[in-house]
Amino acid sequence: QAQLLLKYPGAVASFTGHISFIGAEPAWPTGSGLGTPELLDPVSFFTRYNAQTGLFGSMSYCCVRRTAFAVLGATPFSTDLHAVEDSFLCYQLALQGPIAFDPTPLVAYQLHQHSLSTNSIRNLQRWVIGFERLEDRYRAQVNYELRRSFKHFHAARRRLLGKALLAKGELSDGRKELLRSARSCAEPASIMKSLGWFGASLLPRSLQP
Repeated sequence: QAQLLLKYPGAVASFTGHISFIGAEPAWPTGSGLGTPELLDPVSFFTRYNAQTGLFGSMSYCCVRRTAFAVLGATPFSTDLHAVEDSFLCYQLALQGPIAFDPTPLVAYQLHQHSLSTNSIRNLQRWVIGFERLEDRYRAQVNYELRRSFKHFHAARRRLLGKALLAKGELSDGRKELLRSARSCAEPASIMKSLGWFGASLLPRSLQP
């Protein structure tokens, strides 16, 4: 990780590849397993983080420069977004600059059924709160693509929350989140997806997807 940050002095943080395992011992991949390091600009990192969260889903395989932490202040992880505080941190890092990424698996990450990430609705709710807290900061960005990506994934996360609530039978709350999702992003495709799920929730239960 230190070598990666030396290779890319402009990076505010770095991530390495990892393997996930269940049980006592990880099964490391055979062969060299070496990847090609790259420097992800803020838009690319933010987009890939949200589309492929598993690649960057834990601070166990991340290093952040001390100078970046100084900008983040005393509580970079937040104290009330348990299970998604790492996402909240990474979204703030994307506001500071590029991220170095080496896909070579250097960390083994153990999974178990009682991990915090298993409570999907609670985590989605906290994820949405994280987006809300950073909305003003992203709206102030001069980088149009970064602003657009933030709105896109803000709407997508709300849509996931709305669908999860519908599946649980909490129809009123689910519909509210779907309508909020439709207002979070001006992209026609995103709006149609959110309104499509809202409309489906109004169908008789036997006809709902």
